[in-house]
Amino acid sequence: MQQSDLADALRRKDGSGGQPTRQVRLRFARVSIGSIAAWAFICSLGFAIVQVIAICILWAFLKSSGVFAAWNSAVGQVTTNSKYSVTTILSFNHTFLFAIVIGIVGIVLTTIGAIIAAALYRLVSRLTGGMLVGFQRAAR
Repeated sequence: MQQSDLADALRRKDGSGGQPTRQVRLRFARVSIGSIAAWAFICSLGFAIVQVIAICILWAFLKSSGVFAAWNSAVGQVTTNSKYSVTTILSFNHTFLFAIVIGIVGIVLTTIGAIIAAALYRLVSRLTGGMLVGFQRAAR
C-alpha cells in the first residue's frame, strides 16, 4: 500500500470526505536549564508564599478557637512541670519562622530537582532525539 493509498483510506475511515487535515509535529530536543531553573524557582516561591500565609491563618484560627488553651490544660494535668507551655512553643513567632524555613527548604529542593530533571532530559534527548508531539486539526 502506497503513502497516498494509506492517507485516502484513513480519510475515508475518519469521515472527513477527502478534505485534507493539517498536521503539526513538534520535536522537543533541547531545553534550557536556566529557564527551567527560573521557572521552578518562581513556581516554588509562589507555593512557599501561599504555604506561609495558610499556616499563619491556621495558627490564628487555632488560637481564636481556644485549641492552644485546651492543649495547655491537658498537658498541665498530665505533667507536673509548670514551666512547660504549649503556647510558648507554638507562639506566632515560632510558627511563622518554622513556616518560612520550611518554605525556603522547599524552594531550594524544588529548584535543584528541576535542574536535575532538565539535565537528565537533555541527556536522554541527545540519545533518543527528543520527544515528538503531533497535533492534528480535526476536519469540519
